[in-house]
Amino acid sequence: MTPQNGVYTQMSVFARIFQNIVTYQYSWIGILVLGAAGLFALAVLFPETVLGRVAGRIIPVRRIGLVQ
Repeated sequence: MTPQNGVYTQMSVFARIFQNIVTYQYSWIGILVLGAAGLFALAVLFPETVLGRVAGRIIPVRRIGLVQ
């Protein structure tokens, strides 16, 4: 819980992690890491969707053996 102008608001864990990464001095590295993690998640978890197929072409998860 963090007070803002006398009002308490609760931040979720993901919002706090995202805030820490984006406001870090080298935030472009954090954005690249988040982007790569998103592409990897799309390629592995949703390989049958259009975005999953595009991510699978960028990150070859079939060659690694993570997706059949």
